[in-house]
Amino acid sequence: MRKILAASLTFCFFACSFAAWGAAFDDGVKLFGQRNYKAAALKFEQAVKVSPRDSNAFYYRALTYQCLGDRAKASTYYQQILQKFPDSTAAQYARQALTPPERASRASKSSGSREFQSSYGADPEQSKVYFTRQGRSLVIDAELNNRRIPVIFDTGAEACVFGINHLQQLGVSPPSGPATGEASGVGSSEPVKTWQMNVDLKVGQIKRSNFPITVQAELPTSPLLGQTFFSGFEYTIDDSINTIVLARKGGARPSSGQDGYAVPFSNEGKEVVVSVDVNGKKCDMYFDTGADGITFTREQARAVGLSIPDDAEEGTSMGIGGTTSSITFPVRRMRMGPIEKSDIPVSIIEHGKMPKPLLGQTFYGGWQYTIDNQSKVIKFVRR
Repeated sequence: MRKILAASLTFCFFACSFAAWGAAFDDGVKLFGQRNYKAAALKFEQAVKVSPRDSNAFYYRALTYQCLGDRAKASTYYQQILQKFPDSTAAQYARQALTPPERASRASKSSGSREFQSSYGADPEQSKVYFTRQGRSLVIDAELNNRRIPVIFDTGAEACVFGINHLQQLGVSPPSGPATGEASGVGSSEPVKTWQMNVDLKVGQIKRSNFPITVQAELPTSPLLGQTFFSGFEYTIDDSINTIVLARKGGARPSSGQDGYAVPFSNEGKEVVVSVDVNGKKCDMYFDTGADGITFTREQARAVGLSIPDDAEEGTSMGIGGTTSSITFPVRRMRMGPIEKSDIPVSIIEHGKMPKPLLGQTFYGGWQYTIDNQSKVIKFVRR
């Protein structure tokens, strides 16, 4: 077996836009992710000249000027998107950006939509957040007790999980006393001791007050934003413009203007479980946006007939339990709904307790998808 160095915590900003792979656009996206908006604006100005039919380049240009505080220029550029690309996803977001908050609020009330009340307070009809990449995981900005911290948007985590190391970085006092719970996952054969504490947690326009999070002694990854935070919402993830739109259940949802492929799912607790064809055998897997790749335990691999080839690569995998050795090799065929991959790499971990294998970003990254909790389907759109 060949040994490789794992790069689980490499940071990069990735924009999957088939029409805008030019250097100017790529550089602009990287600068935008670094919040260097002034330099990013110059790159996006170049990008729209190189790709005058690319709605994403136009959208990023407008958004960058909005972030710079130049409302007049941002408004002009948003109007251009509506004129040039009226049916695009970029146009939907441009309309949102051009709608004054007070008018949007009046429109919501006049339409008869009720205010959604949760145990944590009132949620907005819709909230849009932008993501960067940590490896292949989706990283968004959150605020814990008014202190900013990046978190991983993780559909494979039932709870929101932080390490004491993260709390210390933020200057927040960690919980004291004996542990009150346990958690299992990639990285350890034994459960990890956990505590629970209540905090104020905010993502986009959604704020949870006195909200319970799970805390463990050391979490080697970024904190995990799990199902307990966004369970009241449907969510659409769009790689082409690096956004996650959370829409209140029963409220307005963003539309791609295209027919989607619907993949049914079930819930195991709060986990999303999908059926995947692995070399012709059915396998139930967790749909896990917080996982970079596809991960099995040895027992799970044997159950679907996967055998480890002699030229498999040795490396490491990281999860809530820490770091464990892993073996990676390509699987001939995997399919779920409209997505079919050939010779796709999967990892077999040595240590970790997972009731089901993890289906991560390497399988469906590049697709736009909406997790519809009411209909129990994941709607995919080819980008």
